[in-house]
Amino acid sequence: MGDLPWLLPGLAITTVIALAVAGRLARRLRTENWIAFVLVVSVGAVLAATIPPVEGGFGGRPSAPGRCDFGRMGLAPLSQYLHLGGDTSLNVILFVPLGLAIGLLGRSAVTARLLVAALVLPVVIEAIQSLAPMLGRGCQGGDVVDNLLGLGIGLVLGALLSVVRAGRTSSGRSDRGTAQEPESRGRQPGPR
Repeated sequence: MGDLPWLLPGLAITTVIALAVAGRLARRLRTENWIAFVLVVSVGAVLAATIPPVEGGFGGRPSAPGRCDFGRMGLAPLSQYLHLGGDTSLNVILFVPLGLAIGLLGRSAVTARLLVAALVLPVVIEAIQSLAPMLGRGCQGGDVVDNLLGLGIGLVLGALLSVVRAGRTSSGRSDRGTAQEPESRGRQPGPR
């Protein structure tokens, strides 16, 4: 985090914004407040980690705008993903919460639009990094792949968690229904 001086302030600002808007966003998305909170914080974390200048970004001589390294357009070697703290693993980890939040939303037209926006977000980030070299960041095609991998992992985790939560909710309802049956057995049905 030493070369990301704006990450913690960005997360702090994002958390305040998320606390302020989570309730309204949850109502609009027809979800729970905590899911809306995670959604807002995850987008803010992605932006705080990828858009502000790195340390010394405005100093020195910027490279020519419009350049991007497309040397890796597929998955990295497994060892790079397992090296926690390396750029590759961090690019994956950064997008997992966003995928998780979207996966928890369930199927709807709004969720589909959020998913499309999340799929486009890594490309937009790399385009900004390419067109604004004074930020001291480099555009890399491999980052898009890593971000999309993290998004996919989060989506799968969110969908699985939704299934587990739905199973608990429905089993909780059926438990309540069976618990009420003994009470009704003692009553005599009245005339209707």
